[in-house]
Amino acid sequence: MIREISEQENVLIQHAEKQFGEIYKLCNEYLSLTRCAKNFSPDSKVFSYFISQFSNGFCLSVLSIIRRHITQATMMIRQSLEASILACYSLVHVEENKFGRINEKGCLEPNKKLHKIAYEWIESNFPDFSSEIKRQKDSINELFSHSNIVTTQTNIIEGEKKISALVFDSYPDSYIKVILWKISNNINSILRMYIEINKISNKVIFKDNLENKLNSLFVDLNKLNPILLKELVDGSKL
Repeated sequence: MIREISEQENVLIQHAEKQFGEIYKLCNEYLSLTRCAKNFSPDSKVFSYFISQFSNGFCLSVLSIIRRHITQATMMIRQSLEASILACYSLVHVEENKFGRINEKGCLEPNKKLHKIAYEWIESNFPDFSSEIKRQKDSINELFSHSNIVTTQTNIIEGEKKISALVFDSYPDSYIKVILWKISNNINSILRMYIEINKISNKVIFKDNLENKLNSLFVDLNKLNPILLKELVDGSKL
């Protein structure tokens, strides 16, 4: 069963660019920018941890989306959003013991109070960015954090006498394109926040022309927004 699923997923990946068009190509360009650091200061090790998690999470979320596993994708998006908050916080608060400690068994243990502390710091210093991250996390939590009857509807085909289970979600392409747009927009906002905070802390050297590349991509992203929303609305009327 797993091999059969894997083979079908490979076909979906191979056809993704043709199927999802410009937003898929643009999203891939944004993903390439998440590997944005050229050099780190010796005391910014924690930032390097979280920026790696931010990058990996969004890459895996896109991989999940084009393979039509939306719940899996949204959970990875949530991980990336959380990692971005901790990455921002770690650019200014570099002490490793703020983030975790080695317990009596010799295992690394996270600071359970840190999320609250980091979110309060972001909210106090960058309220617009904080509000956007919170809004998106709340949206994910509402539908995708736990099993519910709404998300089951894309995994079944209900006939007269039986219900067939689907491995691949049956969301329309227009919906997937909108999620790819949202991921691209998230990456744009988060990278700009890293750049802004780094102007204060001066802990990281980012790759050449990062801001110029973000500006150029953002123009294309804004052009696609009304087109994708119209596709989504028109598709919902069918």
